[in-house]
Amino acid sequence: MSMQAPIKRITCPQISGRKGGAPIVSLTSYHAHTAAIVDRYADFILVGDSLGMVMHGMDSTLGVPLDLMIMHGKAVVTGTKRALIVVDMPFGTYEESPEVAFRNAARIMKETGCGAVKLEGGQRMAQTIKFLVERGIPVMAHIGLTPQSSHTMGGFKTQGRIEDSWSGHEQDAQAVSDAGAFAIVLEGMVEPLAAKITQQIPIPTIGIGASVHCDGQILVLEDMLGLNPGKAPKFVKLYGDLGAEIEKSVSNYAEEVRNRSFPGEDHVYRETMKPGILTVAPMIMTNGWQKLVSVFFCIVVCAGAGLANSPEKGAVTKLPIPRYVSLKASEGNVRRGPSLTHRIDWILKLRNMPLQVVAEHGHWRKVLDFEGAGGWIHYSLLSGSRTVMVVQDHLDLRNQPTAQSLVTARLERNVLARLLSCNPTWCRLSSAGYKGWAPKTALWGVTEAEIFD
Repeated sequence: MSMQAPIKRITCPQISGRKGGAPIVSLTSYHAHTAAIVDRYADFILVGDSLGMVMHGMDSTLGVPLDLMIMHGKAVVTGTKRALIVVDMPFGTYEESPEVAFRNAARIMKETGCGAVKLEGGQRMAQTIKFLVERGIPVMAHIGLTPQSSHTMGGFKTQGRIEDSWSGHEQDAQAVSDAGAFAIVLEGMVEPLAAKITQQIPIPTIGIGASVHCDGQILVLEDMLGLNPGKAPKFVKLYGDLGAEIEKSVSNYAEEVRNRSFPGEDHVYRETMKPGILTVAPMIMTNGWQKLVSVFFCIVVCAGAGLANSPEKGAVTKLPIPRYVSLKASEGNVRRGPSLTHRIDWILKLRNMPLQVVAEHGHWRKVLDFEGAGGWIHYSLLSGSRTVMVVQDHLDLRNQPTAQSLVTARLERNVLARLLSCNPTWCRLSSAGYKGWAPKTALWGVTEAEIFD
């Protein structure tokens, strides 16, 4: 017996161990269904506070509450199996003190099931990072362009354009590394500085608008898919244009609703089934005693619509019209006219149900069911094998075609049976393994004049 090994999540130590190795792949995600896709390719997924701008239309990340991060973090964890999940600590949840940071980080970890948290800041947050790591909370650091500090930075400005400022960023990177961060995001930083920091510190650097020489890369998923309005940042490469595709799809939908072409025949439900019950009660003679055995079956009978006069011979097959056939397929569309362009009125879903052919046109046959309802169906879905439907309550099958002969089984109304032979007034049937004779008047699917062995 073969068994598939369970999928194990990537851990923080495994990410740390990738320093200088194969590039680390990462993207943001904020909900379960996109996270499930990203999970197949990313080493870690960041539930970033950028969701405030990307998903909720905020002007910045400053207004994102802790509860919102937890809600989205939980969804991403639920939708994934493999990638390490890192959740951003939003503005105001960690700056006050290491103790406040621990309380909020612990809540994120417990309520989302994520593997780590991320917080912004270099030297000023080193003490907090150390406090969290010592208490069992893995931390990913974030320096360079830190969006939560955009007001003090004077906006979203690229960091390190003046080489004299590099030392501060280098010190930030070294401080968070020494404090125990397992990785660090370098955002909006000139390429030579990001490459230099990557060489200087022992933990992986994850670039976003930084350098190809970083140990890994991250982008906001919606940015790289073309879902955000406006001009994308320079560091974003568009790997798709889903915004245009969505607009096209919504436009098409609106047009079809307004011209009433949606919903079409394939998108609405039809009443197709009526319940019936079969009770088979065979009478078996053994040493003069009769034993009664009852078997219960549930079946369904499907109906259609339409009735028309028909010629005596089929225009295509030259076979008698009307005549009886059975449904060969387990499902058959009954259309309003003899082509695929006509709408579907009914769907027959009972294999072997008897049908009456009342007209022919090309590869199409107009059929009726036992209630006189029907429509056009493709000939390939029909069979010449004969079946009948019981249209009488408690029909006794008999071992001879006479009303005085022994009862071999009892059939309930709407039960299907295979037609074996017929004389002028009786037909021999087979149903659920039992055989016997029944009067034609109790059956639908055979004409009064039919006689065959």
